[in-house]
Amino acid sequence: MGKGEIKSLDNIIEEMDEEVLKRIVLHKARNDPEFEETLRIAAMGKDEVYEQIKKTIANLKKSRKFYDWRARNELYHQLENILENIRINIEDSEKGIDLLVRFLSLDATCCNNCDDSDGGLGYEFNTHAMKIMIPFAQKFSDKEKLTEIIYELLQTNDCGCHDGVLQNINCLLPKEKIRELLNKDFDGSYIKPDLAFALGDAPLFEKMLKENRPNGFSEYYDYSELAECYFVYGDYDKALHFTDLIPSHYSKKNGLYEKIYLANKNIDGLKNIYSENYMRYPSEETKSKIIALCGEPFFEELYKERINSVIENPAFSESDMIFLMENNLVDLAEEYILNRKEKIADKYFKSDFIKKIKKTCTPLVQTLVCRVPLNYYLDNAKSKYYSSAVKHLKFLCEISNKVIDWKGVQPHDVYFEELKKKHFRKHSFWSCFE
Repeated sequence: MGKGEIKSLDNIIEEMDEEVLKRIVLHKARNDPEFEETLRIAAMGKDEVYEQIKKTIANLKKSRKFYDWRARNELYHQLENILENIRINIEDSEKGIDLLVRFLSLDATCCNNCDDSDGGLGYEFNTHAMKIMIPFAQKFSDKEKLTEIIYELLQTNDCGCHDGVLQNINCLLPKEKIRELLNKDFDGSYIKPDLAFALGDAPLFEKMLKENRPNGFSEYYDYSELAECYFVYGDYDKALHFTDLIPSHYSKKNGLYEKIYLANKNIDGLKNIYSENYMRYPSEETKSKIIALCGEPFFEELYKERINSVIENPAFSESDMIFLMENNLVDLAEEYILNRKEKIADKYFKSDFIKKIKKTCTPLVQTLVCRVPLNYYLDNAKSKYYSSAVKHLKFLCEISNKVIDWKGVQPHDVYFEELKKKHFRKHSFWSCFE
């Protein structure tokens, strides 16, 4: 192994002295109840392991302990430990599915007894559990029985912790069994359309969706889902029809257009979409696509058009300012912000934006931008942010001599004196500055 390379855990354990490893494991087990349980389960026979995991799930289900935001990780770790013990120690698919169904039945208990504001329960039930369930389901020989199990899980989804079953239905059941589920009655109106979507049967999906939307389709969600389903189904005309119906400001719309145009080799359509994307949100990725499709000369014309659109728009936009900076158009960036200096007075600039300004723009532009948060903190007496305000003012003092022409902007000396007069009572700020 080369100098500075970090050994993998496998290599460390393989090379470690057995006695040292034993002491480490014992110490960990004595101080970590979950690790101790994992260790004890690993030492059991197959039937004992199955019964022990069942017992652990049953005990957790009976528990009335509440896990607030400070203790919720304790519950997450318990759930994770149960799932990992199933993954590591259970080989029989029927026992695996049985334990996972029992695990998923913990949803109400866990949701009622935990402050899950960070969504940790959703991960354990809908993502982690499904990763373990899929291999067991694929090996499960009695597909009729498995279909009934899946049906029950879909019917008992009051907390949303069984959403993963529906999201992974294609991996859990063969298509003919998914079709059988469509003949059953469900409490949730969204289930049948989602099953049809999973089948990739676009006409059936549209039919099911219509039956469950008495007031008409949702122009945001439904149209994009219909377009997606018809695209997978291979009916590009229908996919295009529903994509056209999506409102223009919805982020998925142009992505769907691109997929459809790539699939049916519509060069003009791609050209229009890439051009529109670049005019809205210029990026290196879109630039590369345009050049690959249309060539450098076409892109150069589009680039000029984008610059002109920035200059002609009287409003101030951070994204437009960043576009000018990233393309090293320093003089244009200065002209842009000078012409809109009144419009930035009440803007909230993120620290990343200010850092970019400091790195790429002229001292005059840096001055205009850094005065904005400084004025806001002082005018609104945001004492919590006086340390940041002090940094901005010191920076303004440092760069003031680098500004050769103030171009109608209030010079730093005048600005500083007015700041002192206006905020002379803010002793905590000035004591930090001095």
